[in-house]
Amino acid sequence: MIEWFIVVVMAVSNPTTNGQSIFLFNQAFESREECMVELQTNSMVYFNKAFIEFKIPPLMANCIDSQMVEEIKPLDKLSKGSLSTWV
Repeated sequence: MIEWFIVVVMAVSNPTTNGQSIFLFNQAFESREECMVELQTNSMVYFNKAFIEFKIPPLMANCIDSQMVEEIKPLDKLSKGSLSTWV
């Protein structure tokens, strides 16, 4: 079964990791539609949590499937999990 997750992409890339900072939420949704409804309904909550973590403005948010999450996880180059943060 594919699960869906909300990801927020930050507006500024992170020079220490030579990549784009993202904030990946760990709440799973059963469908992309369910995930998108949650994101559209509470987008400011997700943007604010990402901003508080990184202290840089968010650029965009979207829903990604569990397969994409598994592809992103190995890219987490910072020990404290700042590239992809689970909350």
